[in-house]
Amino acid sequence: MFGLLKKSLVCSILLCSAIASYGQTATTPIESPKKQAASGNEAAKQPTRDAKQATPAVEIAPSSQSDQKTKQATDQYDSHLTPDWWLIGLTGLLVVATGGMVFYARDTARRQLRAYVGCQSISIVANPIRGQFSIKNFGQTMAKDVEIRLATAVETVGITQFKLDTLKCKTVLMPSEVAGLEEAAGQYDSGLVNLGAYTIYAWGRVDYKDVFGNQRWTIFRFESDGVRGADESTGPTLRHWKVKTCLEGNDAT
Repeated sequence: MFGLLKKSLVCSILLCSAIASYGQTATTPIESPKKQAASGNEAAKQPTRDAKQATPAVEIAPSSQSDQKTKQATDQYDSHLTPDWWLIGLTGLLVVATGGMVFYARDTARRQLRAYVGCQSISIVANPIRGQFSIKNFGQTMAKDVEIRLATAVETVGITQFKLDTLKCKTVLMPSEVAGLEEAAGQYDSGLVNLGAYTIYAWGRVDYKDVFGNQRWTIFRFESDGVRGADESTGPTLRHWKVKTCLEGNDAT
């Protein structure tokens, strides 16, 4: 009996609590489908708008150390791209100097190796009066197309024009080779020459080409300078005059 009464009391309390809570619950009005869709769109847009408003604009101010590192990197990059003009100029000077040294060395080698043809010695002898010439190649390579022109003359006052009209010899001279040639002055009285009334002149020209293809020439001129005397090797009939180089008429290339 007491258990049944207890159960009835509990059920009454639960029933009263349910009725009281139902009265206090707020009822939500039912909207139309269009209003529901519009309110749905507004609800979808609202978070984005709120997110934009909520997201603050943050500006990162670079530090001075960062600016310095950036400037250094930029300068290094520009230095790699920009040529060093002083280095280019120095390189150009070195190229020019090297070219000059190569040219000078080649020219020096040619001058040392080329042929040098000239008159090694000359004698003026009597019976008849003539000049004896020794033409030698003093160089280290041969001389090609060698053309030798010689002349000997006896004059009282001097010769104003030393002509060379006749080609005496055309040959090739190897290094240290000597070509011995004579050129007569004509029929003159040696006694008059011995007394100093006349002067004997001997001159010549040599044209040749060296192994490098360069055309060269040599001119020479000599004159008698008194009586030298008899030559013991050939007897008293052959007499030599002292010979000296003229002040003009001697040149070479």
